[in-house]
Amino acid sequence: MPQLNEAAILEALKSVRDPDRGADIVSLGMISGLVLKQGNVGFSIEVAPERGQALEPLRKAAERAVAALPGVLSVTAVLTAHSEPAPEPVAQPGRQAPQQPLMPGVAHIVAVASGKGGVASRPPRSTWRSRSPPPAARWAFSMPTSTAPLCR
Repeated sequence: MPQLNEAAILEALKSVRDPDRGADIVSLGMISGLVLKQGNVGFSIEVAPERGQALEPLRKAAERAVAALPGVLSVTAVLTAHSEPAPEPVAQPGRQAPQQPLMPGVAHIVAVASGKGGVASRPPRSTWRSRSPPPAARWAFSMPTSTAPLCR
């Protein structure tokens, strides 16, 4: 009994032909992300976005071809249809984009980060009673006493 491996799966997928292009889906480079784990097989079939709906029978045929191999417990094949990303605009040499102020009246903006990577944990409440009060109780906050709005 032959051992189940990626080469055996790809060989089985060579029997599945793309109806429009007339070649097998492996030689056309349509198979990607092949995963084999304890008899469970998964892979994706990359197709053009406009052909996605029409190639559902191709996906089912690929699943059947792999499921027929000895040692295969389950097969999951998905059709992926990626469109090409729009080209980024190319800046012309010697020209700069017009600069509009983000905030009128503000000359410089400085971003400040602590670099801690998240919220630190605090000790359990039971340790607060044995030591000092919780950190928030040690700080004093002042609030403006004016009722005028802070932002305009």
